[in-house]
Amino acid sequence: NKELVGMITNRDITTHLLVEINKEVDKLEKKSMILSPDVCLLNQVKSFSIQRHDFEKAGYASTQIKKLLKKAEIAPALIRRAAIASYELEMNIVVHSNGGELIAEFESDRIVITARDFGPGIPDCEAALHKGFTTADEWTRSLGFGAGMGLPNVKSVSDDFSIQSSSAGTIVISTILLKK
Repeated sequence: NKELVGMITNRDITTHLLVEINKEVDKLEKKSMILSPDVCLLNQVKSFSIQRHDFEKAGYASTQIKKLLKKAEIAPALIRRAAIASYELEMNIVVHSNGGELIAEFESDRIVITARDFGPGIPDCEAALHKGFTTADEWTRSLGFGAGMGLPNVKSVSDDFSIQSSSAGTIVISTILLKK
């Protein structure tokens, strides 16, 4: 028997369901897909358009990035870091911006994940890097988002991290080294 501590939100349920669905998809892919031993991501760039409040497609870009890294047989710990960074950045675009794009650049020794949105910008980037800071409205919070953990999570899994913001939009770059 597990004891409930805290509150279960829609996001908790959705996240758990996505984890279980991903496990099933992984099983199916392993059965149906023969991986080439020389899968190469070198110099590939993948770009994903992200729409404001499009929760139905939210998570698609980060899932595709994760799949590419798995195909290339990147270490699971590095895949997990890239998945966290790309998912948090993707969700920030969906939740907080007027839309934007997520770009993944695969280089021989790193993956560079860039999130670029079309505003409204972050008034205080330094404050946004502290756990708990959020600009999410009540509606967004009622969906289980806006806890103020996105950017701190991205920064914590990145080997290099930068953020620039103005009213025209925000650019966040997360670099994860594939070899240390």
